[in-house]
Amino acid sequence: MHRATRLLAVALLCATAAACQSITKVDAGKPVKVGDSFRVHPQIAWNRIEVGGDEMWTVHGPLLHYMRFIKAIDDGDPLFKVKDSGSKDVKAPVYRKGMSPLEVAELFETTQTMGGAQKVKVSGVRPQVLGGRDGFRFDYAYATKGGLLKDGFAVGFEKDGKLRMILFEGAHLHYFPAYRERAEKMIETIEVL
Repeated sequence: MHRATRLLAVALLCATAAACQSITKVDAGKPVKVGDSFRVHPQIAWNRIEVGGDEMWTVHGPLLHYMRFIKAIDDGDPLFKVKDSGSKDVKAPVYRKGMSPLEVAELFETTQTMGGAQKVKVSGVRPQVLGGRDGFRFDYAYATKGGLLKDGFAVGFEKDGKLRMILFEGAHLHYFPAYRERAEKMIETIEVL
């Protein structure tokens, strides 16, 4: 019995170490380039995780809160990949060059719902200047399949026919309100590359 427990512990440790290889630290003190799309000034130290071609930054883990940088969505591509409950890819609706902010918000809402989010609510679609560019912003809320309530906001703009977005979301009861101000300040520092 003890040997099986030790083997399980070693296996879990190895799996954890392998998963952590793609996580790097982002220091608070200097500007950080995010792909070829953005440069931001982190307000605090974050952990950077590569997600496909995008980046996700978190302090306490992406299940609790994260900032996701969606670098460039081409005309005809989905906002992000969607999987069904059996982890199979689902054909998600796609972004179209020139979509209005309201259409992008509706696309986001539909994509989140297809990915399993429940009671998705998008609100407050409005203009926002990002790094000197005209862009948009909206707020959103949803419940995970397990019932965890999450709040978030999205900002974005189109450049060279591609959509760039930044999402910040966190658990409703603590992590969203605890990190919202820092996320907002980071958005204020964005430089468009």
